[in-house]
Amino acid sequence: MKTIVWDIDDVLIPSTQIWLNEWFKNPHGIKYQDLHQNPPHEILQISKDEYLKSLDEFRVSPLFEKTSPTKEVYTWFLKNGHHFNHIALTARPIKNASYASKWLFDHFGNWIRQFVFVPSKRDTDPLFNYFLNKKEALLSFNNVTYFIDDTPININNAKEIGINAIEFPRPWNNQKLSVNEILDLLK
Repeated sequence: MKTIVWDIDDVLIPSTQIWLNEWFKNPHGIKYQDLHQNPPHEILQISKDEYLKSLDEFRVSPLFEKTSPTKEVYTWFLKNGHHFNHIALTARPIKNASYASKWLFDHFGNWIRQFVFVPSKRDTDPLFNYFLNKKEALLSFNNVTYFIDDTPININNAKEIGINAIEFPRPWNNQKLSVNEILDLLK
């Protein structure tokens, strides 16, 4: 059975879009489509610490918990999910990884059986890490057929180790295919 490794934020869940539109106090009226870099703190005219603090607060909020999955991806899982082995791989601070896990299994537990996170460094976290990045985590998996992520560096790192990496279309990357065209590649 083929294995697909899925990023959670901005792939399985439209987290940045919901964060920007419904959580972040956006005094400059920046639109989601204008987020041409990630992290987007410079575009939003805030410090990186302010951005991470707001994002981390959103990720443990009831709003995050009730956010629906990316519609096209969820529809794909309903039709095709049972044909693959699935792993979720996310980069999160240790203190909010459990919230991502709960959200993941609440929405994708019928298909995804493995949750792995790479700790995103925060000042309050311990100094040890099992994986320093998603590339190291991917190296620990066997027989990954596809890796789907929205971040160009993660895509490039996966390709360096011979994994068929597919960039999920978001404003901060160069993917020209639509979400449905990306999902059609998996069939």
